[in-house]
Amino acid sequence: MKNVFLFLGIFLCFSLAAQENRSYSRLNMASSPFVVEDNYLSKHDIVYLSPTQLEAEGFPMGNGDMGGMIWNHENGIELQVNKNDLWTSLMPEEENASALKHAARLKIDFGLPVFSWIHLKDFEGRLSLKNGEAGYRADTPFSRTCIKTWLAHGKNVWVIECENLPDAAGTEGNSVATITLERLGSRAFARWYSGGFPKDPAVGIGETEAGKRGNDMVIEEKGNGLHFAVACRIVQGDMAPALLNTHTVEQKTDKDCFTVLLSVATDRESANPVVEQAVKLLDEAESTGLEQLKKEKDEWYSAFWSNSFMKLGDDYLENIYYLRRYLMAAGSQGEFPVTFNGGLWRWNRDVMNWITPHHWNTQQQYWGLCAQNDCQLMVPYLDTYFKMIPAAQALAKEKGASNDALQITEAHCFTGEQLSTDWESMKNNFTPASQIASLFWDYYEFTDDEDFLREKAYPFMKKAANFYLDKLQWDERKKEYYSSNPQLRAYMIQKRK
Repeated sequence: MKNVFLFLGIFLCFSLAAQENRSYSRLNMASSPFVVEDNYLSKHDIVYLSPTQLEAEGFPMGNGDMGGMIWNHENGIELQVNKNDLWTSLMPEEENASALKHAARLKIDFGLPVFSWIHLKDFEGRLSLKNGEAGYRADTPFSRTCIKTWLAHGKNVWVIECENLPDAAGTEGNSVATITLERLGSRAFARWYSGGFPKDPAVGIGETEAGKRGNDMVIEEKGNGLHFAVACRIVQGDMAPALLNTHTVEQKTDKDCFTVLLSVATDRESANPVVEQAVKLLDEAESTGLEQLKKEKDEWYSAFWSNSFMKLGDDYLENIYYLRRYLMAAGSQGEFPVTFNGGLWRWNRDVMNWITPHHWNTQQQYWGLCAQNDCQLMVPYLDTYFKMIPAAQALAKEKGASNDALQITEAHCFTGEQLSTDWESMKNNFTPASQIASLFWDYYEFTDDEDFLREKAYPFMKKAANFYLDKLQWDERKKEYYSSNPQLRAYMIQKRK
């Protein structure tokens, strides 16, 4: 048994590695005074000894851009597929804001209660942080069932490996599974605390078209300014899909062991038609081979975990630290920052209370990432706000600042719309730009990346500072003006009363 010394906060931030590699390189920690056992992370796995009863109890999965929650139902599993960039255009029915939509839901039904607690001899559900995999195994009088699931790294393909071995006495050796792909959009219920959500349940349903491409099931969505497709394939499946309606398509298999592949493609990523692009992702996954994809995923996670280690001596706090680090790796590698209100792990269709990003909440996902040597996971946040500079400059000019200033409102869209400019509760909140600027500086401090400082951090910080300078100077001029005009000053005092 190798000793792991109590060490409060070992964060190995090597600036050269950070500058040369935008993705993780394996660090051997040669300078550390201890050795960490390979199985150390397993103590922080999430383990269920009985099946989940609620979608919200599911396991969070993701490769940084695509992900979702996966949970049990009595006859199998269900999951909701989400993606980082499925932000709508402004929706008048939803507070005239933008919402992050889900891509689809997948259900696998083995036709027997393989996860019914009444019939269980044995059960385990496990989310393995070490390699980003989730799995379920169960033993019932009907069958022995094992499911393993993971996402390819750098490729938007979700893999679900299924084994359901029937007990001849309970099922006569027959097993037919049904795989259902559906997309039913919904309202976002934006205002949450104060109500005000759309009363029409048709809001948000979208323009879904379910269909088939050969033996692949597909979903295409064109509503609310979005255009994306989801493709689903049963590897070596020999039964044709059946189109149930415009929202749902299903396929059956009589194989005891089968693998389901899911992919998502959007028009933001490719000029190719989205359905063809989604099917192409499945073709490429099969061509590369699932063993190779799994190896690449495992190598990425091995490098990722090698970059930072913490032992606190308190299992509960350690669980939080390692789960949070896993969630950021699984959710913050797409085009946009991970959303504070659910990330990639929302499960209730398109429900997304508060919907549009609020910066006070968004920034909290990124506090401390650099200190734990996860500067790479900051990139979606920094890139998004750097691209927002033109819109932020326009707002600063509207507020009376110079052309070399910027201002960002608390509520905004990642595409630049500043939504809370005139909100009574938010219009005088001038803090987001300074909060964002501090994280630009945080990234530079931990990477020593002078190119980043010169090209991105310093321009953003300077423009943010200029707004506050202009604001202070304008307030001082206003004060002097009122002082020199007693009647106007008296009028403003009376108005405030």
